[in-house]
Amino acid sequence: MQNVQCQIFVACDCLSVLTADDYYVAGMALSVSVVNEGPAPAFLSTELFRALTAGPESVTVTLDALPDSSFKTSLTAVCVFHYNIHYHQ
Repeated sequence: MQNVQCQIFVACDCLSVLTADDYYVAGMALSVSVVNEGPAPAFLSTELFRALTAGPESVTVTLDALPDSSFKTSLTAVCVFHYNIHYHQ
C-alpha cells in the first residue's frame, strides 16, 4: 500500500462553524494583520497556505505532515479501507 495514493476530502460541520462566527473571527485576525502591515499570520501550515493561494490541486500532503496523531490514525484506517475495497475485490 506504500505507493497507492488515497485522495480523501475531509468535511466539517460548516453550519455550526458559520453560526459560531469562527470564520469571521479568523478573517478579522488576518485583516488586522494585513491592514497594520504586521507580521503574517503563522498559524497556517505550509500545505494549507499553498492550497489557499495556489489551489488544492497544487498540494500533496503526506501523513507525516499531520500533527494530530488521532486524526492521522483515523485517516490511515480510511486509506487502508479504501485500498482494500478498490484493490482487493
